[in-house]
Amino acid sequence: MRLKDVVVLKYAPNYCYVQVSDFTPALRTALKINLRSGTYTFSAYEDNPCFRDIPVGEARHLGRVIGVYDRTKTEDLSKMVFAATEATRCRNAHLYDD
Repeated sequence: MRLKDVVVLKYAPNYCYVQVSDFTPALRTALKINLRSGTYTFSAYEDNPCFRDIPVGEARHLGRVIGVYDRTKTEDLSKMVFAATEATRCRNAHLYDD
């Protein structure tokens, strides 16, 4: 996996829709991606095992970020479509998670 192949599925600013974004410098403060192991970690929650070393292609809703995917893998893209559907179907559920 290469950094240019990484895409991030996240909520749009109004939380009603989702959008796919490149791994921009702004996202680099929120996420750490380990290209060698193919995992990502939420920077603010590195001590929490639920948000550390998540396999790329697996969704973890936290704040605006839904998941990290490899755009070159069809399986990852399929998972991303499913995560986007689930995120917009129950879009308010993440607001009440503590």
